[in-house]
Amino acid sequence: MARYNKRMGAVLLRLLWMSVISSAIAYGVFLMAGSAIQAKADAELKRIVARDIIDRGAHHISGMVFVPTGCHELSVRTEERNDKVQHIAFSTWETPYVECVREPVPRAFSIVVFESTADVEFIATVDGEPVSFVVIPVSGKRI
Repeated sequence: MARYNKRMGAVLLRLLWMSVISSAIAYGVFLMAGSAIQAKADAELKRIVARDIIDRGAHHISGMVFVPTGCHELSVRTEERNDKVQHIAFSTWETPYVECVREPVPRAFSIVVFESTADVEFIATVDGEPVSFVVIPVSGKRI
């Protein structure tokens, strides 16, 4: 009987250790997968898709940019880097003394770039950080 209790205690101790180790591994996988999913979501928020309507030698570019919170405002300006590259710089700032939810919020933008050629390349930054900027040419007149 004493031998049986000793074996049963050893089995229970092994089961306890296996459950502790498997729980630790599962938690580690959860943390890594969560970090990867969060990084992908953050990357998607930093991607800007804009439409470009070319009309009379000007590019009318409009789209949406995600700002960090609902208290952030957005401004946009352009800089010509060279004959073929236009830099669109987005800047954000937080409205002081206002309490708001800390989650990304979309803000619309619209800008006119005076460039006669259709094959100009657009690059963008948000608060000085480069972002993925996809410009989709749209044929037709502005609305």
